[in-house]
Amino acid sequence: MVLIVDDLLKIPFTLGKKVLEEISNQVDEELLNTEDAVRNKRLEVQWQFETGQIDQAELDKSTEFLKHRLNEIRGE
Repeated sequence: MVLIVDDLLKIPFTLGKKVLEEISNQVDEELLNTEDAVRNKRLEVQWQFETGQIDQAELDKSTEFLKHRLNEIRGE
């Protein structure tokens, strides 16, 4: 019985931790704080170009920015 109560009391903390981790991941993605986030953004920009949502100039500008951001993350 005690174990069930302990588990039930942990649920809000476990759920809260998962929510905070997801928020952190979303912020990293939005701010391009990780290599994976930059790579995903690069794929998104490439897709936008291929579908005609952006032109060559915007693709080049975004690609240059993303390369610079990736170098910053890597400390280069």
